Amino acid sequence: MTHSISRVGRCIDNGPMESFWGTLKCEKYYLYKFDAFDELSNFIITKDTKND
Repeated sequence: MTHSISRVGRCIDNGPMESFWGTLKCEKYYLYKFDAFDELSNFIITKDTKND
């Protein structure tokens, strides 16, 4: 994904990324406890590749 570099107040440009991060936090981060960022990162990568 490419980030948007638009003027202040153009929140519609940011909508898809906000939705992505919200979904990621709800489905991956809040349901499990991680002691380090590497554990979270590895969990996201392995769970996403298993769904293919």
